[in-house]
Amino acid sequence: MGRLPLEEHDGIAYLQRVFGGGPRDGLFGTDVIVTPVSSNYRLKTLAIDAFRRYLGRYWSMYGAEFLANWRESVAVPPVLALCRKPLVQLLRECEDVNLESSCEMLTETWDDPLAARQALEGVFNGSDVDELSVFSLDDGGIYYGMVVAAHVKTGKSGKFVGLVTVFDDQGY
Repeated sequence: MGRLPLEEHDGIAYLQRVFGGGPRDGLFGTDVIVTPVSSNYRLKTLAIDAFRRYLGRYWSMYGAEFLANWRESVAVPPVLALCRKPLVQLLRECEDVNLESSCEMLTETWDDPLAARQALEGVFNGSDVDELSVFSLDDGGIYYGMVVAAHVKTGKSGKFVGLVTVFDDQGY
């Protein structure tokens, strides 16, 4: 699969069109969180913040209970960023049922599976991504999902790009 051009981060805008920003009723859905970051960022902290922003009022009601089963399942350190596998392949090969199920929801049952794969790999496999982690989340019965978190270089600093997904056990 080819990568989307990332001129001026068009790939991020495409990711947002495919997965993010729309109103949702309740907890389940997807969103793309983009935040400028300084050089002393911590990807895990940014990913948790993106998840907290996604949850909104649910975070206010239940707080850290959402992080009880939070775990980093895929980590690609900066030194390996340019030689990593495509994101979809990483998700399918990992031994985390939440990530495998989330990947299936995004790349096989999404309204436009090809656009979904292109959006994911166009951003998260871009040459300007120098760190990537995927965090798995679930509550043991009601929901599962993931936060795909990347640091994208933009000059001297960068951007955090996070794709947050939360699915119920019946799908989306």
